[in-house]
Amino acid sequence: MIKDRLKELQAIVEDVFPNHVNRMDSRNNIRGVDNVALDMQYSEYGYMEHFFDQIEQCRIKIRQIKEHVVLMRTLHGKLLLLPRQDESMIPTVV
Repeated sequence: MIKDRLKELQAIVEDVFPNHVNRMDSRNNIRGVDNVALDMQYSEYGYMEHFFDQIEQCRIKIRQIKEHVVLMRTLHGKLLLLPRQDESMIPTVV
């Protein structure tokens, strides 16, 4: 059988948040905890921008590698299609 532990939870909330004891609604339920904004140091602001800059740099490098691979495939294909004389057909100069 399931044990109702709501009263225990309410007691814990009252212990942890004593200023929020009068937060009961019409059904005697606790309405919750207020959202709190945290102050961040200025040095911590740029870490996400730095992360996204690194991601963008990686994407640029991957794009460049793909372009180089396409270029190398094209050059390799052209080299394979070039007519090449057999060494036995080259006249030797005596």
